[in-house]
Amino acid sequence: MEQNRSIFSALRLERMVTILTIGLIVIVAALNIFITLAMMVMEKNRDIGVLMSMGARQRQVWAIFTLHGLLIGAIGPQWAGAGLWNLLAGERFKLIPLQADIYALSFVPFHARRSTASGLRWRRWPSAFWPRFIRRLPPPG
Repeated sequence: MEQNRSIFSALRLERMVTILTIGLIVIVAALNIFITLAMMVMEKNRDIGVLMSMGARQRQVWAIFTLHGLLIGAIGPQWAGAGLWNLLAGERFKLIPLQADIYALSFVPFHARRSTASGLRWRRWPSAFWPRFIRRLPPPG
């Protein structure tokens, strides 16, 4: 243990950098989705005006954009769930073999944490709240 202290500290540092990098990627992706949906509402301002002039109520227009956001928010966790299943398959079937005499492991271990799996279901909720922008938009014309 004392012999490999520098290796373990390097691995700990690498893990922290990886977590930070993935966290930043997730934040950028979330902001990209949010901005895309907000821009879609602003671009559809004229279409919203046409729908309102044809008799659509504000609640109906709000429902259209909310369902669109919920659909996007529901597809993401489905892909993440598929990734979790791949992770579990990698652990069970030892999908990535290693040379045991070089790496001291015969395969790459995959470990799913309970926090990872439970966090997937909460990812879809933020995208449901972006249609509040509809209320703030001025009427067209």
